[in-house]
Amino acid sequence: MPCLARTLFLAAALFGLHAVASPLPDSALVSNSLTPVLAARDIAHAKDTHVVSPASNASPAVHASHPSHDFQQRIQVFATNAKTHAATMKRLAHQAKSSHARRDDLAFQQQCVQAADGFRANYRDFYQYLASSPGGGAGLQCLDKNSGLEELLKDIVNAHKDFLDCVVEFTAAIPLLGPLLKPIAYEVKCLIDATLDLVEVLVDCLVNPVVDLLRQLGLGGVLDAVCGLSKGLLGSDLGRLLCL
Repeated sequence: MPCLARTLFLAAALFGLHAVASPLPDSALVSNSLTPVLAARDIAHAKDTHVVSPASNASPAVHASHPSHDFQQRIQVFATNAKTHAATMKRLAHQAKSSHARRDDLAFQQQCVQAADGFRANYRDFYQYLASSPGGGAGLQCLDKNSGLEELLKDIVNAHKDFLDCVVEFTAAIPLLGPLLKPIAYEVKCLIDATLDLVEVLVDCLVNPVVDLLRQLGLGGVLDAVCGLSKGLLGSDLGRLLCL
């Protein structure tokens, strides 16, 4: 894989690992009083499946002649749902930190688990859609830079940051939530790993043809210029990573 591809993937991997590396705080065994919360988790998943399902939230179908527009619409659904669930978790996390009375409220605990499970369900649907898209497996999906997807992807990344931060805040404020949130957070971590694998393939399939085309056109000097610029900005050692 070209150095640039390795660098981009390494940066993404380090970000994902940094976000999920800290283990959830250990907590005491869940008491029998939390049994309703466990049951509510399954109920919440069933409810949230309707909320986050791309089919139920997607905009009206577009013409087949504009597959990239349809792709962006589907991503918009996932991005909107991710932001919604993350915003709910941020609100609940703030309440958990600011109100001691709410920490012993089983109904409030159920809301926390339901919000986390809804986020997980949306992420799972998002990953499955990417993996099943025409370019998902082969890394051949090409997108217009002016399509607005960059903003949607930024929203998804920021929503994941909020999700992981809120899980830590939940378990710190309400230790009994640890055993309930831990499997949810772990599945999200596994989905991040799988998504990074797709990112690696996509980066390879985008960067490799561009580099080869530049060399075939006799524009290898552009690559040399990028190499020199990166060394000047990042130093000779780190900058060499961008020397293709």
